[in-house]
Amino acid sequence: MYAKSFILATILSASLVDAAPLTRRAGDFGSCSDPTIKFANGLDGRNEPAFAPNNAANFNHGSALNIGVIANFICGQLQSSCKADATANTACAAAEKAATGKTGQAAADAFNSAITGGASASAAAPAAAAPAASSPAAAGAPAASGGNLQTFTGTLGGLPPPVTAGGKGFIVDGSEFIQEGGALGRSCDVQHNACSNAANGGGSTFNVSACDTQNNACHAAI
Repeated sequence: MYAKSFILATILSASLVDAAPLTRRAGDFGSCSDPTIKFANGLDGRNEPAFAPNNAANFNHGSALNIGVIANFICGQLQSSCKADATANTACAAAEKAATGKTGQAAADAFNSAITGGASASAAAPAAAAPAASSPAAAGAPAASGGNLQTFTGTLGGLPPPVTAGGKGFIVDGSEFIQEGGALGRSCDVQHNACSNAANGGGSTFNVSACDTQNNACHAAI
């Protein structure tokens, strides 16, 4: 009787030990899921294809012509709201880097492949981490003396706020961004909001449609 009980207890204990690692996989996205990006036509009424989160429930952000805007937002949400684990956050930073320099569907595919790499993301993380830490210094050199990296000169609603090197990489309107493209995109969006408010407030010589056109041009210049 004792021998049978001992054997049963040993089997149950071994099963629990084997099952424990399965409760959390590498690259856990916390309370969120599907942090991938889509590239499609007709997003937010746009006339040209743009980028947007596939999972609008967890990553509620409008479309953008530059993938850096969406990628930076998703990585920020994973770290703050979603409480993703370190592997997932590092993989997202690597995904941002993977998408840099690419356009259209190729950019979305590069980001999605890196962010959904699962356990393999942890292996790629160390290589991606070092450039991410050093890139602000290199990219921010022209702005070290206070230079503005935002070159768009549209003035409806006022000029877009300046983008300068600092913080995690770049700063615009008090917010920090890892990628320059994300910071420039936010600068364009801040201008668009100011333009829309002015157009809706009455007394202006332009309408919201003109603000949309200006915002598209601002993003296209990134």
